[in-house]
Amino acid sequence: MFILPEESNIKDKIWWKSLLQTVGYLLTPKYCLYCQRQIYNDIGLCRHCWQNIQWATATHIDRKEAQLMEHFPISHLYSLAPFHQGEEIRELIHHLKYNHRKEIGFYLGEIIGERIQDSWSSFAWDIVVPIPLHFIKKWRRGYNQSDYIGQGIASVLHIPLIKDGLKRVRYTKTQTQLDKEKRTHNMNDAFAIQDREALQGKRILLVDDVFTTGATLNGALKALAHLNGIEVGVATISLT
Repeated sequence: MFILPEESNIKDKIWWKSLLQTVGYLLTPKYCLYCQRQIYNDIGLCRHCWQNIQWATATHIDRKEAQLMEHFPISHLYSLAPFHQGEEIRELIHHLKYNHRKEIGFYLGEIIGERIQDSWSSFAWDIVVPIPLHFIKKWRRGYNQSDYIGQGIASVLHIPLIKDGLKRVRYTKTQTQLDKEKRTHNMNDAFAIQDREALQGKRILLVDDVFTTGATLNGALKALAHLNGIEVGVATISLT
C-alpha cells in the first residue's frame, strides 16, 4: 500500500520513540510503587496493580457530595477511587505529593478527563482551577500536585487551566493529622479570589488530589461564592 511521506514520518517517529523508551527502561529500570515488580511505563504501577484498584461507585460519590454544599451548591463531583491506607491509589498519591512524581498527577488527570468526557457527564466545563498551595508550602515542595492533575484534565477536555484563579492567603497546618472540626477551623479564610476576570461567569471545575472531610474544598468554595454567575464542579483523584 502506498503511504504518504507525512504518514511514514509519523510512523517512524512513533517507532523511534517506542525504541528509545524501551532502551531507557532497560538502562534505568522502573519498579511498581506498590508491589515492586519491574515495569515498562511511567505511570507508577504494574498491570496487575492497576487491575486491583477499586474504582469509586456512584453511591460513594453521592454520599461525599453532600459534604460540599455548605458554602456553594456544586453541580458535579468526580473522583476515581476510594482512599484506603496501604492500597495502590494511596501509593500513587503519596509519590505524586512527596516524591516529585508529577507525571502521575498528569496521567490520573487524563483518566479523570476521559471519564468526564465518555461516561460521567456530558456537562461542558469552561475552565479547570487547581486548589492552590500557600507559597511557602509550594516553595518547600517545589510544585503544586493539583496543577498537574488539572493539566491532565484540561488536556483531555480541551479547556484552559487557570492556575492563579485562587490564592492561598493564609498558611495552614498539614491537614493529615487533624480531625474534621480542626480541619474546618484550619481552612477558615484560607483562600481568596486572585483572578476575578478569569473566573467570573464561568463553569469552573475545581481540582484537588484527595477529598477527605471536605474542609479544603469547602474553604475554596467559600471564596468562589463571592463570584457571580458561576457554576462549580469538583474533581479529585480519590476520596475517603
